[in-house]
Amino acid sequence: MALPGRNITLDYTKLVLSILVITTHTNISEHGLFGWLISDGFARVAVPLFLIVNGYYFANIVNDKAKVKKYIIRLFIIYATWMVIYSPFLWYMTGGGKKLLLINIFTGYYHLWYIASLIGASIVIYLTRKFKLSILLTIALILFFISYAIQKIYLFDIHIFMYPTIVRTFLMMGFPFMFAGYYINKMRLEDKAFFKNTGMLVITAILFIPLLAESAFVYFSKVGEIDPVKDELYLVMPILCPLIFLSVLKYAKYKPDDDGYISKLASSVYFIHIMAIFIITGFPYKADITMFPLYFFLSILLSTALLEVNKRIKIFL
Repeated sequence: MALPGRNITLDYTKLVLSILVITTHTNISEHGLFGWLISDGFARVAVPLFLIVNGYYFANIVNDKAKVKKYIIRLFIIYATWMVIYSPFLWYMTGGGKKLLLINIFTGYYHLWYIASLIGASIVIYLTRKFKLSILLTIALILFFISYAIQKIYLFDIHIFMYPTIVRTFLMMGFPFMFAGYYINKMRLEDKAFFKNTGMLVITAILFIPLLAESAFVYFSKVGEIDPVKDELYLVMPILCPLIFLSVLKYAKYKPDDDGYISKLASSVYFIHIMAIFIITGFPYKADITMFPLYFFLSILLSTALLEVNKRIKIFL
């Protein structure tokens, strides 16, 4: 069934998610439990939701080889463009170390891991598109729990080298959440009676309690350390994040002939906010939450300019 225009509710949601991502890259987590719960609890739903959105719409083209190829090539171009843009920052942050440079080229510098993960997950979903959904769902859940275990093993004083990078890869984090969006589309969950019920919103709101509770547990288990662990994944996410997305679909408003400006702005803010922070704070990277309004304002300003450039040179978004 054709939709009556563009889902602008989802576009604005993506903009809010981009703003949440900015908070995770400030030092708000150093301002007591409340700041921690914002950036390392609540805001951690942002990237999984981005992956779910991509998976949902990828399902519409997965059986069209030409469209899938075009989509993945476009992602590669975007990834390569931003890796080149951030290459001086990458060189500085790694100290020019060849091993770290090579790892980052494949996994993505800083926030660009999301695109690297998206590319890999898209390829995996395309290659496994003829598998039974129940099998893929089982695999996605197993991979999530493996990622979760890798991330939480530090609680037993066991430390895995570069474990955040391992967790952020296309198999560990990309595929499980992108498949969640894919699964929602294929099963048309938004049309099921339960997901049309207002009670879904109540359940979604309640599920934030275990998310924040686990975040608080991590906070108190690491208090006093110079470099506290910041978890990407929380146990409730495989249920909470899809429900948030379904809630957005439930209350979606559509706008005919919308050009997707807000969606593009959200993507641009995501890509460019690290540069905005560097411009304001200089080197070394040390983002202060008190400067958040400036980070956000400069990110919006740079993004607006970037959107104009991207109209002519379509390699950024």
